[in-house]
Amino acid sequence: MSPRVTVSLLLSLLLDACCVKISPTGSSPAGTVVNGIGPYDELTTEEYKTVVERICKHLGLEHIGLGMLGYPHENNTRDSETWDDLRRPSLIRTALELPPKTQRRTFKERVARVSVHRPDYGLVDEYLVTLGPEMAVAGSVRWVRRLPQHKRPLSLLEVEALDDFVARHIASLQLMIKYLYETAFYRATPSRGEGRISGAQNICTLRFQAIEESVGGTEDPLSQPFCLFAMPTSPLRTARDTVLRSVILRFNRLVVPFNQHPTDIQMQVD
Repeated sequence: MSPRVTVSLLLSLLLDACCVKISPTGSSPAGTVVNGIGPYDELTTEEYKTVVERICKHLGLEHIGLGMLGYPHENNTRDSETWDDLRRPSLIRTALELPPKTQRRTFKERVARVSVHRPDYGLVDEYLVTLGPEMAVAGSVRWVRRLPQHKRPLSLLEVEALDDFVARHIASLQLMIKYLYETAFYRATPSRGEGRISGAQNICTLRFQAIEESVGGTEDPLSQPFCLFAMPTSPLRTARDTVLRSVILRFNRLVVPFNQHPTDIQMQVD
């Protein structure tokens, strides 16, 4: 057999082994999800809206944005100049609830675990919210447990407030950061409250603005290597103080080929 014939036979065998013919009926192997949501996928936008609607109906509250909740009989207009929203009840965590591994074979309905922070009571209540349409009227929300509020994770609004805190206090380090890393914090000035400077700019905002003007589009400044963002740790507590929480902020930037490239700048906030 000639070498050319041998090579042709090997190629045909490889093609037969690697290429899988698609059945004319378009059927898929058992257990696969095609153009749908798998049982262990994260909550979709519509499912999140369903969770918020049902938990608000159960608690008699209203959702006013960013996970913030308000009482129907009160003025729920959010003040864009202060951080008074931190005193409101809030949804600090909403995620898919997975059963133990031993029970996952019989896992049928999707359930979300919701943590609701009630600052007026100093507590965090956790609920299980069923996502199925048949549970829309009754029995869709079930209380699970209650925790002291110092054990809660950071909420979206608390992370926003921390970014404002950084923007307010990192100004004195701006020249050093620019010299060492040729970067700046992505927020040149606090978004609200004390220390806000109208029209403030830094190397991050200026370069990002130039990119938008020349290229166009709606890029995220956090995706640029010349913009720093703060990554907070989980809230920390000490044995001497069981109420005060603190976080350590590690400043990062996105640099190819690294997803997150940390700097040597850290900040502890009590």
